[in-house]
Amino acid sequence: MSPFLPAPSATFLGSAVLGSNATTIGPVIFGPGWGYLYVYHYIAGYTGGDIALLRLGTATTVDTGTNYSSYATLLGASTVTSTALSSTSGIKVAQDTTTNARRGHHEIFNGTGTGFNKFVDSRTLTYSAQNPTAASTITSQSIVTGTWFNTAQAQCVGLFGGLAGASLLTGSFISVYGIPGTG
Repeated sequence: MSPFLPAPSATFLGSAVLGSNATTIGPVIFGPGWGYLYVYHYIAGYTGGDIALLRLGTATTVDTGTNYSSYATLLGASTVTSTALSSTSGIKVAQDTTTNARRGHHEIFNGTGTGFNKFVDSRTLTYSAQNPTAASTITSQSIVTGTWFNTAQAQCVGLFGGLAGASLLTGSFISVYGIPGTG
């Protein structure tokens, strides 16, 4: 069981952990019938500067097409910046590029049918170091809101290292929880 439980009524659906550096984590496959999903991620760091992408899928593989759009805001020590993105291959977990560790949480409305594209609300913290083992300075917080344009329910979730081609470091993971329903 994962150490993070987002809501009392949520069911643990699975997790994936990297045993060595890799460009993807997962997907975690859980099947249909989950109207709300909660995804928790930990990125130990990146092999090069990048921003990981959250990806959803309708069966056992994630959608890598340009069916995502999002709006990301970075709350840094002295700056606030925002970026709107459309036709991307995933929802960025943050707004800024880094090689350092990140922790984040994604709440996903996973409805099904006409007019029910998936809605994702994400919050991610970026640390000042890779793979911190003690309290570390948090350098920024990103708030990302996005949509996956697919009216079928997501049945799997994965994390991709990013468009710059970086790998995620050993120990990075995702955990997925769900609340039953159709939206």
